[in-house]
Amino acid sequence: ALRWVLGESNARSLRGEIMNDVIFAGSDTVKPMGMAEVEVVLVNEDNLLPIEFSEISIKRRLYRSGESEYFINKKNVRLKDIQELFADTGIGKTAYSIMEQGNIDMLLSNRPEDRMIVFEEAAGITRYKTRIKESYRKLNATDENLIRLDLIINEVDKEYKSLERQAEKARKYKELKNSEIEYEKLYTYMRIKHYEGQKSKIDSDLSKYMDEKDELLKQKVDLEKKIEQRIKAVRDEESKIVDIKNNIYRLESEINSINSRIKHLRDRVGDFEVQLSGKKGFLEQLVEKRHTINIEIEKLKKEINATTEIIKSQEEKINNYRKEIDFLDKKINSLVKERKSNNHTINEVTNRLSELRQDLKSAIDNLLKELDNVKMKLVKSEKEKNKSVENVHQYLNKIYSEIDRYKVRIGDIELLSSENHINTFIKEFMESLDKMKDYVDTLKSNFESVFTIQENITQMIFGKEGIHTQKEKIEGQVEELVKREEDLKKRGVEIQSEIENNMARKEEFIKLYNKLNPELARNKEKLAHIKNSLERNYKDLQINDDAIQDTKFDIENLKNKIENFNQDIKKLLEESKEVELKKSRLSDSTKDHNKLIDGILKEINSYESQLEKLKSKIDSITVKASDLEKRETELSIRIKSLAENFNESFNEPLEFYHPQTNISIDEIKQRRDSVKEQIRGLGHVNLLALEELSDVKKRYDYLISQKEDLLNAKKDLDLLVSKTMEVSKKQFIDNLARIKDNFDKIFKRLFNGGKTDLYLTNSNDIFNSGIEFVAIPPGKRMNKKTLLSGGEKTLTAIALLFSIFIVKPSPFCFLDEVDHDLDEENIVRFLNLLKEFTDTTQFVIITHNRRTMEFADIIYGVTAEQPGVSKVVSLDMVEKAVG
Repeated sequence: ALRWVLGESNARSLRGEIMNDVIFAGSDTVKPMGMAEVEVVLVNEDNLLPIEFSEISIKRRLYRSGESEYFINKKNVRLKDIQELFADTGIGKTAYSIMEQGNIDMLLSNRPEDRMIVFEEAAGITRYKTRIKESYRKLNATDENLIRLDLIINEVDKEYKSLERQAEKARKYKELKNSEIEYEKLYTYMRIKHYEGQKSKIDSDLSKYMDEKDELLKQKVDLEKKIEQRIKAVRDEESKIVDIKNNIYRLESEINSINSRIKHLRDRVGDFEVQLSGKKGFLEQLVEKRHTINIEIEKLKKEINATTEIIKSQEEKINNYRKEIDFLDKKINSLVKERKSNNHTINEVTNRLSELRQDLKSAIDNLLKELDNVKMKLVKSEKEKNKSVENVHQYLNKIYSEIDRYKVRIGDIELLSSENHINTFIKEFMESLDKMKDYVDTLKSNFESVFTIQENITQMIFGKEGIHTQKEKIEGQVEELVKREEDLKKRGVEIQSEIENNMARKEEFIKLYNKLNPELARNKEKLAHIKNSLERNYKDLQINDDAIQDTKFDIENLKNKIENFNQDIKKLLEESKEVELKKSRLSDSTKDHNKLIDGILKEINSYESQLEKLKSKIDSITVKASDLEKRETELSIRIKSLAENFNESFNEPLEFYHPQTNISIDEIKQRRDSVKEQIRGLGHVNLLALEELSDVKKRYDYLISQKEDLLNAKKDLDLLVSKTMEVSKKQFIDNLARIKDNFDKIFKRLFNGGKTDLYLTNSNDIFNSGIEFVAIPPGKRMNKKTLLSGGEKTLTAIALLFSIFIVKPSPFCFLDEVDHDLDEENIVRFLNLLKEFTDTTQFVIITHNRRTMEFADIIYGVTAEQPGVSKVVSLDMVEKAVG
């Protein structure tokens, strides 16, 4: 119970097959329990245990479902908390505070590693060893985290480098675009200045020609006015054409910008579609996993239902077995009572038969005596009878003669018929009748005498109170009792047969019950395991469903992004179509204006043909003036168009733009075209890469800092393990030296001499070493511990145990039949040694030795007042001695 409450998890160490065997299974009179519970209360006034309580309650509870609970002072804790509480105190499920035959074998075994556990606990390094194992576990976890982190950093680094290249490209694109704009502005500015210079020169030449022309045109005012009107119309149309061309150029820029945006959006859509494909594949895996989990859940549910049905069936069978066993017990008890009553009745009948046979014997003896008496009486009565018979014959003869005589007289009376004769006859006849009456009375008396003798003899032998009747009555009673005795014995045999049959049936049901009960426990344990598996599958299903929801959300988000980008692309395409349509309309409008100009020029030619005679003198001047005017008009239109385009394209008034440069316009154009070519050479440019690069860089820096933290933590753990191993090694070696010295002293004390030694099998690595010892009793030379006798092994183990107690005393110690192999003298030595440690350690000894019992302060015994139910009784030897 103590080992169990301190965390023992091996059922075989508790003499069971499964852990549920520790739960009370019930008896014939007590129902089984649903759980097992053990609580031990420890006094901690010396603060041996690292907890701020003077009294500590440790409790463990186990349910038939397999669930186990641990409590410290009624607070639910883990098994690990209890193990850490008792570490390095000498208390624990495998510590030296519980010493039984198995521990003695472990101390004396040929495996030094088995003994090392006890010495580690005694040296107080169990806690250090646990910490080192925990540190190694953390180091392994840190290494795994570093590996995973390196993989993540590599992925982020790849993404970072890719975005860095894209960002560099975007930065270069922006720089080139800015250069293109600057060169475009400068080129436009230089063109305007060039056109203004040409226009200024043309204005100067035209002024000269116009003075000369004015004289020649006075005669042709009307025609010139018409021609001027047509020329003005041409100029207006040309101006419109220039505006249209400017608009076409602007629209072409818009189309290029729209196409660039469309290309960028399509690239992003392509990236999102790749991500969407990956998410869909992951979603299919999750859905497949969910299907697998659901199949497993259904399988487990079926197993639960099947197992539940089996358990229900088994419980019904067990209940039926119990009812049948109870019924058979009642029936057997009833038959036993009946058998007892039957045996008692048989005894009574036997005794009565004995009495009746004695009475029958007496009756027969009396009958024989009476028969002898009757025989004597019969001889005497026979004589009297013969005499009476003779008298009867005589008197009968006399009666017959009298009757004959009166017959004659009656005949005579009939003949005489006289009254006298009749009276005489009557008188005589009456006298004769009196005589015959006397004769008859005498006969009667004789007959009565004979009959009385026979009747007396008959009554004496065969009467109600006769001897023969008594004998027959007794024989009847004997016969009746014999028959009853036979019936009772026959019934006794039947009862015994029924009892044996019922006992056999009961044994069969008990075997079935005992066979089925462990199966029921295993099925319940299996059911609990299946339910736990079902619960884990439900949790996995929930996690998988959450992942499915998250993935669906990501897919929906990606679809929305793709849809939004597609909508933007669609809008941009529509916008591009509209711009193209506008451009096409403007091109068509240019053609219309050119046609109109052509028509106007035809009219001018017609007017000029009419004025051909007037122009003979001023043809050259008119042509030159006209060319100059056209050239001036074109230059003005171009200057105006370029100025408006400058204002619109660069959002900056031309009059405020005054660049300082000595570069020629051709070189500026060449540089502008070179920049455009470089921009086209960049291809697709991700303008969002700069922002994405910033986010990835932050993540990359964070991961690097995390890696540095893990490396620092690993370094700290390595340092901690190194220091802990150094401290624990020094502490272990010091305590081992003390234990070695104590072992030598106690061994020589118990054996009155001898040789001992205690050493590490691997002193360089104490955590992977074992403890080897040498114990040679005085007068012997042996190299193997297996050659020690049972008592010598026990004393050697006791010497080792108490040498540990001197260095690290345990607050209490359980010794389970350690004195089993000791003789009287060695028991006295053991008890004297034990007495020296009773001031610091509370000893609980399980023993059958009378000498050890006499040594105890309190004796506890275990008895069973009810079958299958234990009860502890105690006897305080100190109080008894004082009393």
